Amino acid sequence: MQNDAMTPAQMLAMDPPEVIYGPLIVLLGAAVIVSLIVLTVMWIKKRRAAKEQLQDS
Repeated sequence: MQNDAMTPAQMLAMDPPEVIYGPLIVLLGAAVIVSLIVLTVMWIKKRRAAKEQLQDS
């Protein structure tokens, strides 16, 4: 019965770290890229709005 329940240490011993960390690294990288794109778009919009305000005055 005890063999069914595995502790995280046993799972780590069975699988190489790449199996566990690979998808995490991919997800983290994607999150960073998406956040950078969003920040860049927001920054461009802010600059455009500032330019338009300068032109209006």
